[in-house]
Amino acid sequence: MAETVENAALRRKARAGRRQAEARAMSPARALRLAMARVAERRLGLDLVVTDVAQEGLDQEALVDGLDDDALLVLVEGPEGAAGVLTLDRSALAALIEQQTTGRVTDRAAEERAFTATDAALAQPLIDGLFERAATDLSGSAEAAWVKGMRFGAWLPDLRTLTRALQAPDYRQFRFSLELGGGARTGTLTLALPQPEDPPAPARRDAEPPRLAEAALRATADLRVVLHRLQIPIARVGRLAPGERFAIPDGALASAELEAPDGRVLCKVRLGRVEGMRAVRLPGRPKGLPDAQDAADTPDETPTDESGPDRPQDPSPPEVALPPIEEADPPSGTQPPAPESAPLDLPDLPPLDFEPVQAGAFTDGDRAPFDMDALASGDTDTGTGNA
Repeated sequence: MAETVENAALRRKARAGRRQAEARAMSPARALRLAMARVAERRLGLDLVVTDVAQEGLDQEALVDGLDDDALLVLVEGPEGAAGVLTLDRSALAALIEQQTTGRVTDRAAEERAFTATDAALAQPLIDGLFERAATDLSGSAEAAWVKGMRFGAWLPDLRTLTRALQAPDYRQFRFSLELGGGARTGTLTLALPQPEDPPAPARRDAEPPRLAEAALRATADLRVVLHRLQIPIARVGRLAPGERFAIPDGALASAELEAPDGRVLCKVRLGRVEGMRAVRLPGRPKGLPDAQDAADTPDETPTDESGPDRPQDPSPPEVALPPIEEADPPSGTQPPAPESAPLDLPDLPPLDFEPVQAGAFTDGDRAPFDMDALASGDTDTGTGNA
């Protein structure tokens, strides 16, 4: 009996440790994506797949301006008066209604009608379950502040009512592309949550101002990723229309270029997506960028006047008496080299006078053989042909 209790306690500790490890590797976008699919299946029996996630930070004005007014608006509420907004387009809402009323999702076009509070009530099980499951997956991490305590609030008839309900200045918007009912419908769910406030950092009395290298490493660097470059005639540019597509080579995603603001190419990168955000994979440290560790370890040096009267002069190094260098005798059988300034005494060459030879003066029979062996032995007294 004691062994059974001990094993149960060990299993509980193992599950808690596993949840903490998963929470550390979990982001809010991933937690919401996984929670949405699980809740739709377990609470509604709905086959829901999140095919894409996009997220961005927005202020309140940009958030309201970017929302679709032809969608169901739901206010979501949290602790201490926190408020966000969730929207469902007509196709996604039709899938939820069909699943809960008829038990299956059809591919019929969504009905064009005004949204009602009943529509919001049918979406409430998915919304509440979404936040509950995501908060569980993120428990134990700092990211849990995004969804902890959030729940269904109320149906909003229009964007004007939403503007009066939102209070936070900054929001994080998640846009989920959905496939519902095994592909019978596709839709979009948008969720905007208020940006959690960072806890104030404890003040340090002995805090020192950051060094120049540390401040430089924290500066923002604007880089640009170029997927592909096209050259098209100016006449075609004038005929471009919205929705026109351009052919991109198959290998463009793996050979994109990372550029500095001045157009300098830093390195080749691979374009992809991480947690719904566009991202690039670096092959290594880009060219021209310093090593961060070396830069951080470089002490700050302020140039000073070397010749100032208050700067002590460095003492001169002590003089060391070197032993005299004795000339060694050259090896036997060798001659000492001549001084570099002494010219070489060489005999003058005799004048080289050649008589002009008329064309056709020689024939093949008149030419004497040229003795190559005599030339190699140094004997230059060779015969000549008859002139």
